[in-house]
Amino acid sequence: MTDVDVFIDTAGSPRRVGTAHVTRSRGRVSTTFLYDPAYLVAGGDGIDPSLRLDPGAQYYAGLLRAFADTAPDRWGRNLIAKAERTRAREENRAPRRLDDLDYLLGVSDNTRQGALRFRLPGHADFLGEPSTVPRLVSLPALLRAGERVETDDDPADGEQRDYVDLAESVRDLSPSPRHDLHELFSRVVGSVALGNTDDHLRNHGFLASRGSWTLSPAFDVNPNPDPMARRATSIVGADTLPDEVDGLAALAEDCDLPQESARERMGAIADRLAPWRECARRNRVPEREITMMAEAVTPRLEALVDAARAG
Repeated sequence: MTDVDVFIDTAGSPRRVGTAHVTRSRGRVSTTFLYDPAYLVAGGDGIDPSLRLDPGAQYYAGLLRAFADTAPDRWGRNLIAKAERTRAREENRAPRRLDDLDYLLGVSDNTRQGALRFRLPGHADFLGEPSTVPRLVSLPALLRAGERVETDDDPADGEQRDYVDLAESVRDLSPSPRHDLHELFSRVVGSVALGNTDDHLRNHGFLASRGSWTLSPAFDVNPNPDPMARRATSIVGADTLPDEVDGLAALAEDCDLPQESARERMGAIADRLAPWRECARRNRVPEREITMMAEAVTPRLEALVDAARAG
């Protein structure tokens, strides 16, 4: 069993939330969590929908979803696994099989997503090796750097999920599911338009508010210059053009949208994104990168406009 103290960082001031007791068994983990009584007395918010704001021990089969949200995505897991293989070669041993806890605690504290932070009981330093993030603003250079690192597939990348799964979570968690489902649909349309294919589930979130959970603002939107790149989260089974646009029509039903309303949203979002080149120039994006991105964005916007007019 591994004990981990959990903190929440608000305005640069870490506050202890409680302790997680994580048990490993046959490559799987389970979590028993106890809120810190002082945190409860101070009126602290819940950190996970599955946890009651009670002082007793609470069991969860797996890694708590709140913890999983701060863990690395497929790219980060691949890097951590590669680091383990490198250490194993240097130490002349077989690489360890990493589990969800290894990936959670392997992230650098200063680059971890979200407000949660972790450290071992009795230690002053938060877990995760310090990391520096270099300034790299040239998209071709960034792509080449990524290609140099990503040389093979990692079996721990995790299964692909679908926006239907995310829509189901919205229905389960949101106090205003219809509003959030409509917002979710609009974001998926925007992702299709811009080629935001790195849209794995950790790039979507929910915010806690007065005992309920609402869809968070959009974040980590990364257009991909490859027009045929497969997206991380499929759209009713579709993960590339032109199938993605057909997937949007099917997703509309799961998002409680009539087809006519869905087409109107698709057309409106395509219109709003049409002047993306001017926006890029205002933000001093090099012309060569705009030209490269146009090869992916232009056919996507055209496909959305055609679908919006099809009705």
